[in-house]
Amino acid sequence: EQGATYSDNVDGSGSAVPSGTVDTTTLGSYTITYNYTDSSGNAATPITRTVIVEDQTKPLLTLNGDSTIYVEYNGTYSELGAVFNDNVDGTGDAVSSGTVDTSTLGSYTITYSYTDANGNVADTITRTVIVEDSTKPVLTLNGESTVYVGLDGTYTESGASWTDNYDGSGSAVVSGTVDSTTLGSYTITYSYTDSNGNVADTITRTVIVEDQTKPVLTLNGDSTIYVEYNGTYSELGAVFNDNVDGTGQAVASGTVDTSTLGSYTITYSYTDANGNIADTITRTVIVEDSTVPTIILIGNPTIYVEYGDTYTENGASWTDNYDGSGQAVVSGTVDETTLGTYTITYSYTDSNGNIAEEVTRTVIVQDTTAPEV
Repeated sequence: EQGATYSDNVDGSGSAVPSGTVDTTTLGSYTITYNYTDSSGNAATPITRTVIVEDQTKPLLTLNGDSTIYVEYNGTYSELGAVFNDNVDGTGDAVSSGTVDTSTLGSYTITYSYTDANGNVADTITRTVIVEDSTKPVLTLNGESTVYVGLDGTYTESGASWTDNYDGSGSAVVSGTVDSTTLGSYTITYSYTDSNGNVADTITRTVIVEDQTKPVLTLNGDSTIYVEYNGTYSELGAVFNDNVDGTGQAVASGTVDTSTLGSYTITYSYTDANGNIADTITRTVIVEDSTVPTIILIGNPTIYVEYGDTYTENGASWTDNYDGSGQAVVSGTVDETTLGTYTITYSYTDSNGNIAEEVTRTVIVQDTTAPEV
């Protein structure tokens, strides 16, 4: 209350008496009246003051949530809104204006406003909505994650593909080389960064250059060898030829017992330093008896028998490297009653079919006896 003053010719001056009240909790127009009666009973003409209780306070706006919101490309924007707080109207939802197009990257502004019932306009506030692409592309290998290439072979790059929520799809960037002339493991890396700077997680392919070629074996000498019974077998061996290891002696397995007739197999093998196993090859060793027996006459090769006497057969013996020894087979006859020359033949075929060279004895039936007179 600012009050009022009076001025009087007798009383002088002072404060007038106010009457009336103002309820500032209720909007409206209030009248305050001021009067004064002096000590002589003279009443002054009253004066008044009009007090208008009005709403002069602007509402206050407050965002729900953050002032900057990030929304993924082609995602869904959910409006969080804002609230007003007013000394008269209380609280409620502010008015929002502005749109967000999540199919288009960019920065969007949502504005919030409110005017209270008494025309007080709140200071507007804004929210920035950024539609962004923060999704990394995804890479997928074409083909196997591990590829094996033969030494000196050709490596064919299968590549990898990317898919992206913004860019679509395409072929990934390839880095790394494969030297097929050098054994080892090589790594090929695939990558892609989309047009909005999102870097895909790289993926890799392992390319192993390995020796896939089997060594080749070659016999020294013939594939079939004949060894005489109780003779000596000399191993000729075999050689390997390999694209990495070069050349050398193959591994021989198997034994030959020259004291026993039969067929023996010697096997040759080789596994190179990279585990490639050559196709085995074999040699057949035949222990055989090819020696012909020897026949020896018992007695003289020429025998004379007197006419009419008896021829006594001395026979012949044979010796053989396998069968041992024995009596030869005798063929031929002697007729002691007939003068002439007779041939006795001696022969033998051993148990392995070897035929001895025949020997002969000549038996001459003769008459050397003088006549009696």
